[in-house]
Amino acid sequence: GQFLLIAWDGAKSEILLASDRYGLRPHYRRRLNGGVLIGASAQELARLEERPLKLDERSIFAMLSYSRVSPGGITWFEDFEALPPATQMIWSYGLLTEETRYWDYFGTPPQASDDAVDEIADAFRVAVCNSMDTGI
Repeated sequence: GQFLLIAWDGAKSEILLASDRYGLRPHYRRRLNGGVLIGASAQELARLEERPLKLDERSIFAMLSYSRVSPGGITWFEDFEALPPATQMIWSYGLLTEETRYWDYFGTPPQASDDAVDEIADAFRVAVCNSMDTGI
């Protein structure tokens, strides 16, 4: 089934995060100094911090490679991560202390150099602008 589990253990000051094997229930995570901010919406988390969201151009590379944003922890937004599919994480005092993958559907996410990501992002911008009949 589809699930995202977030459990707080107050006695240990630990957070357990776990996702289904396809990662169909999203969550967003942002590391902070000494902590971690977790929620179902990057927009809500950004609003809590009173900061704008910025597109992570690596997400375009992932989308074009897999027809979805992320086989791993990449999200559409810079500085925000997602729980990878089929993963369990334990956080203690804002630090990741354990990460376990229990199924490997995607294998290793593709890696691209910054130049390749920039080139793909620029081509995507031009295509969107052309399709909307606007300037870049």
